Amino acid sequence: MDKDKAAELLKMLQIRTQEGKIAWEIGVDEESFVAGFPGSSVGISGTWNPATDLAEYRLQIYNKNGVLVEQFMNSGPMFGELESPTSTPVEGLYQLVRRTVLRADEAVDTILESLKLNNELGSSKFIKMQLNEQVYNRGGRRAEEGDLADGWSYEVLELYGSAGSQNVFQGTVYYKYDEARSKEMGHTAIGFPMMLGFTTLPEAIAATMGYFTCLRRLPGYPNPQDIQKHEAQNYSRNRATQ
Repeated sequence: MDKDKAAELLKMLQIRTQEGKIAWEIGVDEESFVAGFPGSSVGISGTWNPATDLAEYRLQIYNKNGVLVEQFMNSGPMFGELESPTSTPVEGLYQLVRRTVLRADEAVDTILESLKLNNELGSSKFIKMQLNEQVYNRGGRRAEEGDLADGWSYEVLELYGSAGSQNVFQGTVYYKYDEARSKEMGHTAIGFPMMLGFTTLPEAIAATMGYFTCLRRLPGYPNPQDIQKHEAQNYSRNRATQ
């Protein structure tokens, strides 16, 4: 493929992704994504290379038989800025697709909201949704749970709606204290619930994974108290400059 056509393809993929007109999905892992088109499909991924300390970004095009027919590659930081002037075309598209699929902006908003509310929840407590507490305060069931990293875990609850309301799924990430810390704190874990509900379990799981990915980038991670302390300091500084 010539350079002009490749540039046009990357530009159109970025525009249609921003418009929400491409149904990107998570691929083989949380760093790869795929989208189907009539008679073909597109995949984009970012893989960290420890030898260069950079990520290799790949845009791959497959025909109707799933055979790779074209590929573009760039290198750059694994988690670069979407609007960075130094980002390459494939890297820029990858960052956009990843943030879109994992709903990164919503995850950051819910983290900030959780930090402001200073929610300290044990895993046995029912989490009410701020979206509409009167609808989703009828209890629920644990639909999914698992370990993440650095002492963190997650669970997704299916929250039962009132009559005529659809059940929704909500994710929470937890930091589990060791026995000594649990006695000191008076509870076994601190939870950061998402203030969003999703209509399907896969959507909720994907959003929860994205939520945790964003949380890992906050100053103070992995200690939740350090995260809260840094966010409180940032909030105070921002207020002082207003």
